[in-house]
Amino acid sequence: VGWKHIKDILEENYGYKLNRDLFTVPYDWRKSVKDTVNAYLIPAINHAKQSTGHEKVHWVGHSMGGATSLHFAHARPERITTLVLVDPSGIFADNVGDFERMLYRLVGTPVVGDFMFGLFANSFGAKQSLIPTYYDQSKVTDELIEQFAKPLRSPGAAWAYLSPSRRPHEFLLDK
Repeated sequence: VGWKHIKDILEENYGYKLNRDLFTVPYDWRKSVKDTVNAYLIPAINHAKQSTGHEKVHWVGHSMGGATSLHFAHARPERITTLVLVDPSGIFADNVGDFERMLYRLVGTPVVGDFMFGLFANSFGAKQSLIPTYYDQSKVTDELIEQFAKPLRSPGAAWAYLSPSRRPHEFLLDK
C-alpha cells in the first residue's frame, strides 16, 4: 500500500480533498530526518493550519514519512492531535539488541549493504518481504509485488533504502 492508495481512500471514502483538508509532504532522502522536518514538515503543518483554521492537525505518516512524523510529534506534541503511522520505516527502538545493532552496521557498510540490496531489490526480494506480512497470502499478487519492486529499480534507490542502516543516528529520537 503506497501513499497514493491511502490518499485515494481518504478522498473517496471519507470526503477529504487534496489541498483543502488533506495535504502531502515529500520526503527527501538527501536530507536527514530532522532537516526534512524543518524543510518540509513544519511548513506543511503551518500551511494546513492556515488553510483549515485549526491549531492542531491529524497526521498520517507513511514509510519514511512515519519516521519524520514521529520525530516532529516527539519534539512538538502540542501541534499534533492524532498521529497515525502506516508502514513506517527508519524507526529504531532504544532497546535494539547487540545482534540487531551488528546487523544494522553490517548492512550499512558499502560492500555488504550494496550486495544485500542487489540480492533483494527485485521482484523476488519484494515477494519474500511481502509474503510473511500478509495473513491471506493470496493477496500477494504479481501486481502488488511489482508495486513494491518498481521503486527499488529507480536511481538512488540503494542509497535511499540503506540510509537508515548507514546513518542510524539520524533516525533516533532525542531523549
